Amino acid sequence: MFQSSCGVRARSAQGRGFTLVELLVVIAIIGILIAILLPAIQAAREAARRVQCANNIKQAGLAVLNFESAKKKLPYGSTWYTKNGTKLVENVATNGQWFSTDGHASSVSGAALYKNWVVDVLPFLEGKTVQLTMDLTQPISNVANARGRATPLGSMLCPSDPYNQVPFAGNGNGAPSEMNSYGGTYGDTTRDLPWARGNYACNGGLGFMSAVHQNWSCAGPASTSAPGWGNRYLRGVMGANTSCLLKQISDGTSKTLMLGEMRSGVVSFDCRGVWAMSGGPSSLWANGYHGDCNGPNHVDGGHYEDDSAGCPFIQDLYGGHGRGATGTLYLSVKLTLGCSSDDWSNWQQACRSMHQGGVNICLCDGSVRWVTDLIETGTEPASGQPDTPSVLGVWDKLNLSFDGESLSTNQF
Repeated sequence: MFQSSCGVRARSAQGRGFTLVELLVVIAIIGILIAILLPAIQAAREAARRVQCANNIKQAGLAVLNFESAKKKLPYGSTWYTKNGTKLVENVATNGQWFSTDGHASSVSGAALYKNWVVDVLPFLEGKTVQLTMDLTQPISNVANARGRATPLGSMLCPSDPYNQVPFAGNGNGAPSEMNSYGGTYGDTTRDLPWARGNYACNGGLGFMSAVHQNWSCAGPASTSAPGWGNRYLRGVMGANTSCLLKQISDGTSKTLMLGEMRSGVVSFDCRGVWAMSGGPSSLWANGYHGDCNGPNHVDGGHYEDDSAGCPFIQDLYGGHGRGATGTLYLSVKLTLGCSSDDWSNWQQACRSMHQGGVNICLCDGSVRWVTDLIETGTEPASGQPDTPSVLGVWDKLNLSFDGESLSTNQF
């Protein structure tokens, strides 16, 4: 009897183990819980990255304001010179000559690119040693500035953008030979180092960055007939060879955009987001009603999007270029970083981010705000019709520094 009792207890103990079905059910439950929790974890991480990005753009904005406090004027968004070393003037436009930050044959080519706003504020971004490695009497593309422009600036990087870790190499990665000059030394025989990326751009203006859209004055008359960047419907705060005094931002520093997020280029020869390069790589231009990048994170798979050097070659990597082609659709819809079907210069750049639903911006008073992609945008008037207040949306008013239109802080 004793032996029989032991045998019963042994069999009973074995019966309390997991069956295969029970084990599979437990594994399924754990998988469901992970599937439920993973998006929440990812959302929490992105929220933390967005906060860090907001802190970074605030530091960049404070650096600009510290520069203004020292120099009594905001830094130039871009500094351009002619080949004889003089500043570009408006009459350059009489020969149909445009600004260009690429290596194409142009009267205003890469050799005319000098420092931009980021280079100017380096001492206030803990980058004084970087600036000291640079020869600012030379074009930024000069080999003398290779070490400086190749230096990553942590405070200029959004942690949500993985593309900012790929430096601008300027060699085209097998693209047509004309790409070889992008980011090159423009006349120097020594090839340079790759250019480091950034994610914050200054507010250049709502017009395209070109000679015909500049008049080099921040004190232009507040009238619809004012030409170029001085036009109340185009002027930002840090233009090409010009910038505003804070007192000239008549719409109010708390209601005018100073810096906005921008996306880094998706391949090594995509120059968007290069912190040391003037023009579209570091400035926002034509990103409102006047152009085809209307508002933050603008996406239109059938339109041109950003105008940046080498866009057709970038599209080639994603299925071919041409308006409405696969490359355009992929860049616009899948990557939300559309690129023109034509190889324009860097005269248009929209405000973009890798965050879900909006962008961080820094206003001219140093405060940081979150602006959603759903902010009201304007509508470009019909051909031949003048710009009027009725064409402006909230986003346009936020970018313009003396449009004279009322804008309350609860509108954005």
